[in-house]
Amino acid sequence: MNLPYTLGRLWERQGRSKGESREELIGIYLAFEPKLSLAINFIANMALTAKLYIWDFHTNV
Repeated sequence: MNLPYTLGRLWERQGRSKGESREELIGIYLAFEPKLSLAINFIANMALTAKLYIWDFHTNV
């Protein structure tokens, strides 16, 4: 998914009522994107680890 493009289209659909330019929205996305992907990776890794622990527990009981 091309999020900067999606943000731009969303901004255009809002009718440019908030006074934010497309560049400002893309800047906001780029500022938070590394932290967002880090959080998503962390949650995915924790879920996978929990699943492996549960699987190991069930197979060794």
